[in-house]
Amino acid sequence: MVISIQPTIPFFEGNGYDTWSIKMRTLFISEDLWELVDKGYVEEEIPRDAMRDVRKNDAKALFFIQQAITESIFPQISKATKSKEAWDTLQTKYQSTSLVAAQDGDGSQTDIPVMDDSVYEVAAEGMIEVLKKIPESEFRVQLSPRHNTILHIASEFGQIDSVQWILMLPSCSSLLQCLNLNGDTPLHLAAREGHLEVVEALVCKERELHADIETGVGADKEMLIRMTNKGKNTALHEAVRYGHYEVVMLLIKEDPDFTYGANDSGITPLYMAVEGGFTAAVKLIIEKSSTSPSYNGLMGRTALHAAVICNDIDLTKEVDKNGWSPLHYTAERGDLEIVKLLLEKSEKSVAYLRSKDGKKTALHIASFHHRTEIVEKILSHSPGCREQVDDKGNNIFHFAMMKEGDDDFNPSSYFFNYWLRLRGLINKKNAQGNTPIHLLSLKQILDFEFVRMHMVDKKAYNNEDLTAYDIILRAKEDNSEKKVRLPHNFNYMFIGKC
Repeated sequence: MVISIQPTIPFFEGNGYDTWSIKMRTLFISEDLWELVDKGYVEEEIPRDAMRDVRKNDAKALFFIQQAITESIFPQISKATKSKEAWDTLQTKYQSTSLVAAQDGDGSQTDIPVMDDSVYEVAAEGMIEVLKKIPESEFRVQLSPRHNTILHIASEFGQIDSVQWILMLPSCSSLLQCLNLNGDTPLHLAAREGHLEVVEALVCKERELHADIETGVGADKEMLIRMTNKGKNTALHEAVRYGHYEVVMLLIKEDPDFTYGANDSGITPLYMAVEGGFTAAVKLIIEKSSTSPSYNGLMGRTALHAAVICNDIDLTKEVDKNGWSPLHYTAERGDLEIVKLLLEKSEKSVAYLRSKDGKKTALHIASFHHRTEIVEKILSHSPGCREQVDDKGNNIFHFAMMKEGDDDFNPSSYFFNYWLRLRGLINKKNAQGNTPIHLLSLKQILDFEFVRMHMVDKKAYNNEDLTAYDIILRAKEDNSEKKVRLPHNFNYMFIGKC
């Protein structure tokens, strides 16, 4: 007969958090619950047939935490629905507080010595001779208020000589993967600050420690370069975020087989590079990664613009929640080189994709923003898309008339394009019956060449039975009453032309 023995749950009353947390961690490990408490879980990533067990185990871990605290502390975690949420709340509240209290000298006791200010300065300023006098046992237990070790601080401040010396210590293996309160390793901090030499030293040391995987050395540890902090950011996320190209290159080269996932904000390093306009990093991530990089980003988007320099044809046709493809976004941004690359690597159909918000094509977007070169490039690739209209019947000429305040652009410049020099397009009516010249009048665009063009039907009527000239006269009357003048010579454009 098997007798079930209930584990004794350590009790926490508000003091001695560090001792209590160590005991609780041991309890969780013995019950095979620590990974849930430490890293949590995302329901979308759990197979359906395993979901019940995961929820049950997480509830068990949450119950242990609830039973381990006093009634006065319980309200702080009462709304937590997962064990990680409760654990992190207590850690943030009591771990840092106990350290600061000890630092203030109010008599509070902690199991982990607070780092002396002199030690902090030695680590930050790279005073290596002084560093050598510190007992090795102190390198693991001396912690700053945010739980940075001496190696964390030396790495953050880019003190390469100090870092290299620490890495020669027998205990360096545990120091490499030691986490601060944010879950950062020394590599996270060095990558964030762009200290290339320090990043290289940390990575090389870890490679050395894991050189003989078959012997089991370090086989149970996650690779340093793949470790994530509490925001689920890897060192690569940090390097990309702050534009440290050489660090990005080193990290990818070191582990090209790893697919970097999204952080807590749903952003991958690739998407981050794209959003930040870090084109060099985008190319590097795509070209150097031996696996297909993750393209996840915000609002259900992929790394839309990144697709333009990727050989994945299907990706170039992916759209976000608004139905915008990579070509829509690059047309809006006005990046001609990216547009060229996208069109070269995609199917013809990509230029015909229409958005959900108004059924606009990339050609419409480019025309609205007066991206003449991009308009020409899209038409040379897919001339048939010139015929497409949005959900209000507006074509490329209509969109060219919509944007105000761009005096340097004349819609008549489209007449030089072979695919646009056709009466059916120039005089196309939208849902309100307005042809492009009607909009030219409504927006008071001073483009004499457009009015003079013999192919433009200046006598066309809209749904209100108004010609473009009628619109000018109406505007003149309205503005006269408001004592507002039309642009100089605006109404004279049509004299003799109607």
